[in-house]
Amino acid sequence: MKSKKVTALGEAFSSPVSEAGERIGRNEAVSSELKLLVVAYSFPPDSEVGARRAAGLCRYLPEFGIRPIVLTVEERFHSRLDPGFSPPGELQIERTRVMTTPLEAYARWKYRRGLSEGRPGDRPHGEGTNGVGTSAYKRHILALLKTPDEFFGWYSPAVRAGMRLVAQSPINAILSTAPPWTSHLIACKLAGRSGRPWFADFRDPWWGNPQRRALPKWRDPVDRWLEARCIRTATRVVCNTDRMRQFYADRYKDNPATKFFTLPNGYDDFARPSPGERTDSRRLILYLGDIYGTRRIDSFCDAVVQLVETGRLDPLTIRILFLGTIAPEQDADARRRLANLLPFGCVEIRPRISWDAAQKALWSADLLLLFPEFRMQVPAKFFEYLHTGKPVLAVAEEGALTDLIQESQAGIWCDPSDAKSIGNVLLRALELPARAPEEAARHFSGHHYRAIARQLATKLRQVVAETGSQDSAATS
Repeated sequence: MKSKKVTALGEAFSSPVSEAGERIGRNEAVSSELKLLVVAYSFPPDSEVGARRAAGLCRYLPEFGIRPIVLTVEERFHSRLDPGFSPPGELQIERTRVMTTPLEAYARWKYRRGLSEGRPGDRPHGEGTNGVGTSAYKRHILALLKTPDEFFGWYSPAVRAGMRLVAQSPINAILSTAPPWTSHLIACKLAGRSGRPWFADFRDPWWGNPQRRALPKWRDPVDRWLEARCIRTATRVVCNTDRMRQFYADRYKDNPATKFFTLPNGYDDFARPSPGERTDSRRLILYLGDIYGTRRIDSFCDAVVQLVETGRLDPLTIRILFLGTIAPEQDADARRRLANLLPFGCVEIRPRISWDAAQKALWSADLLLLFPEFRMQVPAKFFEYLHTGKPVLAVAEEGALTDLIQESQAGIWCDPSDAKSIGNVLLRALELPARAPEEAARHFSGHHYRAIARQLATKLRQVVAETGSQDSAATS
């Protein structure tokens, strides 16, 4: 007998797009306004960075005649909430429960028995199982239970709620944003059953993601099949960098190149926090965000130590602050490398703080750090950084982020493999001047979420007109 998990995964793709003619309800005719069902696991007040993109698009799409209806999870299922991060006003949000998976049940049992620290889910999204101290058998079981990810318990409740929303409202199109990849499986099912065009938003690569290195080899064909099925089924594939768009267009050459388009991350209108009185005269070097997976800071730590030991950097004149959750093994490694500097107080590693408090730290910094995970990625926080006009130092391989840093002249970058080179570039970065926030905003106004929402609205209207989903939504 097949397990419920395997059956559900198969059922996710059991309804082909040929079911476009299926009528699932009766609605009144729609006007020129289009309704978009947005499938997003991460949404305010979830503090995960992926929620920023979904919220930014939903905030401005109504200005261009697109009314989003958000399908997400109940707030109690988010690992971390930020009370200062509220959903856009007057937005219809459908929050559903999440079914308990065997993995979650086991985690809760361990927590109740005191066998693990923290509560279930208290780790950064995307952090894989590294297999350290784990038997091969357990590693394979965990990989199976995390197919396609640990959030698959949302699939069935979300599909039921999504079908009800499509039946109740004249939905013209569907957009899902991932990771987690369960969001794409939900949207794939809804698109297949309703016949609505589907925009699959890839914020990160799925199969081939460097974070998957710790997974057993048998997961490769499984994830590759799931990704390929989503790519083929989606009406449009959205990528947040041109490099990722080209990557997917090359990987799936049997699909028309026009299926893939770039919709970058962006920034919103942030109220500049009151500066307050800065009592610390040291220069503040800030990294704002989580460290996990392939996001490495080891060579940067070595570079700082070398600069101090050679007398090129005075530890009493700087304050390097890592503000966010760091995976335990990386935290331990960083503290070992920085052991001789930590007593000086020039390097601090602190846990996450609220959004408002993080913004105050951001605007108080003299230099902002970035540690991206892969070459095709531009971290969403880059655009928050850009908004301040403060210089940016990216410890990154040449890729989408370095392209954007050079284009925007926002800062400088260095390869993460050479600690000596990082040290030299760090000293140069400390000499870079800050730009006025107004100048930075003018230079990169195309990355404001209002401009990005306009691009998406244009694509949505084109696809809705091509597929006739406006008429089908009005008569379904």
